[in-house]
Amino acid sequence: MDVHQRIHRDLLRLVPDLLRLEVGDARKLHHPPWMDLHVEVLRREPDALVVSLTHYGESNGDLMADPDMEVRVYTRPDWKRAEALTFQNDWVGLYRVVYPEPGRVNLLLQHDLNAFLARWLTNLLEQHRKVSRGGLDV
Repeated sequence: MDVHQRIHRDLLRLVPDLLRLEVGDARKLHHPPWMDLHVEVLRREPDALVVSLTHYGESNGDLMADPDMEVRVYTRPDWKRAEALTFQNDWVGLYRVVYPEPGRVNLLLQHDLNAFLARWLTNLLEQHRKVSRGGLDV
């Protein structure tokens, strides 16, 4: 299983109804003591859904995304893949785009963001399991 397949699998483990959501639909995964994960459907594309995954912190009353990622999730039943499209961290003013313009791809960033996303989803699933068992592993 490659990184794109793992990302797809793990997103659906976190949000089982993800592929049935419509543009504008959102979910908030709440697992104290960890930060909430906000999932929002941004747009539909042919054979794909683009969602944002975001943790928010607060600074002087403003919500700060850290991180915020746009992810393309393919919806074809025979092609279970997902990929990172963007990465944003408001605390340091960072915004990166895998596909900066039509026909161009930043391959190094694509690799790095997909690796980061796969690790982030693994961590989120582990946090969910700890909360679901009724307690925290210390």
